[in-house]
Amino acid sequence: MVVRNTCPAKIEKIQHRKGVKQTMGLLKRLMLEEEGQGLVEYTLIVLLVALVFWVAIKSTNIGSALAAAWVNINSCVGDPAGCTSSS
Repeated sequence: MVVRNTCPAKIEKIQHRKGVKQTMGLLKRLMLEEEGQGLVEYTLIVLLVALVFWVAIKSTNIGSALAAAWVNINSCVGDPAGCTSSS
């Protein structure tokens, strides 16, 4: 499209209208289509379950025990000779 003798502000306004129409079309399509709805719901459920486990582990001694076990694993990997079955 060749535009001659057109003010730059007018061109910008036309482009803005075009962008608004495209955005509105996308929003309308997203409101009407339901294809991804199940995926979103399952994702939210997984996030909620993960959050509950995180809060439960953080607020109990289980979190401290897991952290201590992880430190022990890291030290055993770093120095296998110094690691015993009880440590």
